[in-house]
Amino acid sequence: MIYTKFNYDIDLINEEDSSSTDEKVYIVNTKIILHLLSKPASTKALIEATGTSSHLALLCIDRLLKNNVIRINSTSINNGVLENSYELVSTDFDIISKYVKTKDGKKDIAKEITANNIIELGRTIINNSFENPDLPNVIKGTFIKINPNEVKNFIEEVNELIKKYENMEDLNVKEVFGFINVLGIYSL
Repeated sequence: MIYTKFNYDIDLINEEDSSSTDEKVYIVNTKIILHLLSKPASTKALIEATGTSSHLALLCIDRLLKNNVIRINSTSINNGVLENSYELVSTDFDIISKYVKTKDGKKDIAKEITANNIIELGRTIINNSFENPDLPNVIKGTFIKINPNEVKNFIEEVNELIKKYENMEDLNVKEVFGFINVLGIYSL
């Protein structure tokens, strides 16, 4: 099932190194996971996919390995260099970062991480939609004043619709379509 729910029930950040203690690490983790959703990938491909330094990408790969989020799919020798290919252990994740631990004096970054994950996913879907206009896509947003009880009913309907289409998944199909919904109070 490729319905992506990223749920790190682990603290992937535990060093005191300031370069690894902000939401950037979680964004890199998300990019690695998203890249691996479609197929296994080499270390080099994951570094390129993250668009960050090799040091940070390798640090994130190592943490994802240690925490059993990804695993080595194969190992090969390219030009005399040992290179691993990685795959996801599971495709069942939750993108909401509920388990971020904070330290005294540090801001709670769970909201920022969740927002950055959603933004990154949305950006990728929008970019791919513009680059592939012949494939089905829709980009919409709406803001309405409505009774909160009606919103609860709407959420139930959306969840049922998502489950319906999750059950139709065909892993033999090349294309992976993304659906992101963010529904909540916009202003009071």
